[in-house]
This record gives sequence, C-alpha cells and structure tokens, in this order.
Amino acid sequence: MEQAFACFFDQWYKEKARNNKQISNLGFFSQPFRIYPDGMDMHVMKIYKPIRNHALAMEISANHTSYIGKLNLAGLRLPETKLWIAERNRRYYLVIVQPSFLDEELVRNRMINGDKAICFSLLEALLKQTVDFLLSGVQVGFHPTLRNFAWRDGLWFFDTFPPMDMSQPALNRIILRFTPVSLPLNLIPLAWINRVSDEYYQPALMLKGLVGSTCRLRPEWADDFLLHARTVLSSSALPKDILSQTLGMLNQPPRLSALWTGVRSLLGKEGKPNLKR
Repeated sequence: MEQAFACFFDQWYKEKARNNKQISNLGFFSQPFRIYPDGMDMHVMKIYKPIRNHALAMEISANHTSYIGKLNLAGLRLPETKLWIAERNRRYYLVIVQPSFLDEELVRNRMINGDKAICFSLLEALLKQTVDFLLSGVQVGFHPTLRNFAWRDGLWFFDTFPPMDMSQPALNRIILRFTPVSLPLNLIPLAWINRVSDEYYQPALMLKGLVGSTCRLRPEWADDFLLHARTVLSSSALPKDILSQTLGMLNQPPRLSALWTGVRSLLGKEGKPNLKR
C-alpha cells in the first residue's frame, strides 16, 4: 500500500519542484489533496514541510501512532490513518494518507450550507464529543474545531498533525518547526505560541474555540448558538469549575486573537473574520 501511495508523492514532488505552486489551499501545515489509487477508494494525502533531522522525523512518527491510539481510547472515530517518512535530497517529508471524505461530509461545509436545525445539531454533537473527550481522562492535546471533523453516520475526527501526545512546550516547538513559512526559530519565544496551543490543552478554551468557530461561520445565528451551547454544556457532566469558566466565556461570540488572524492573513489561509460587536 505504501508503495502505491509513494507514486503519488513522487508525482507531487516533481510537479511542485517544476511549477512551484500549491495543489490546494486547505489546511495550515499542509495543502492536502485527493488521490485515486487503482483498486482503492479515494484517499487524501497530506505532505508536511521537510526537515533534515531524521531522528526527529522518527520521533514524530512514533508520537503520531501513539496519538491515534489515545484518541481512539477517548472515544473518537478516526479514518484509517497512516504516516510514513519520504526522503528526498537528504530531507525528510512526513506524509499522511487517509481515506477521503466527500466535500458534503465535511462538518465545516455542512455548517456553511445547512439550515438552522442542521447547524444546531452539529454544534450539539461537537460539544458532546468534546465533553466526552475531556471526561475520558486521556491526557493528550486535542483541537475540536469544525474543519477537523466530518459527518458520516456520526462524527469522524481526521486531523492528526501535529500529533499531540506530548507536553505543550514540546508541541510548541513542533508547531514552529513545521509552520509553512521560514521563521527565525531562535528569536521566537515559545510562550508566544501558547496563544495558539492553549486551546489544545485547556478545556474551557477548547470549548470556547469550538463555539467561536461556529459563530464566525454563521454569524446570523451567533446569539442562538451561544444560548444553545450554554444549555448543552450546563446539562453535561463537566466539572463545575470548568463549566463555570467556559460559560463565562460564552456571553458573547468568542474572538480569535490578533496574533492568529494576522498569521492567517499573512499566509493567505481561509477563515471567517471575528464578529463585530
């Protein structure tokens, strides 16, 4: 199977080197694209910024395997996800391949195109999935945002990079290493990256980010989303301190930080603006 996928990687490598163009503008760390292997279902391939440190590539690969196992243990459904390391010109590319969901199955697209009832049901399902993860006791980072889920007879989670079976400071270093722009890594305080990664480790911020994404995507229903989220969470088994902290953040549509919106704009990544209130 890996050999079949390697042919698509080779094609991507040659075309990118010759044309110097992106195949897709989806994703932050990579530009995923669909492939159609002979005799197999449609798959998606994600290729990440190459590194020269083979030991680091192997370490991330092992963490990725562990991370998927722990997400499954926490009750999440993931498509069969494989990561392998491709070497070209003494650089190591981490490559992830998964069975692909259809465009209309992606939760973000369903939110964009759905009526109010569909959007409410999706938000409720996402909140309950996140609460279940938090109550599972599994200690890994997790990013339950709309673009990381699909709906096929229930929710599926498919974003496994960077793998987060590691401490937040360790993840911050990985984020900097694989950001798709050249950065002076020795000049950027890791604490700055906490403004992004706090949401992956702190329960209240995790839930706030999910609700914020929903409000920005369908701002006409933002106030109703806030009320619905507060109702769903209030009836959950979240610990009282986490619930109180989260509800306190949902009195108005959550906003993205200026740091994140600035980086997103700089890289030309798609995303909805903060709501003006």
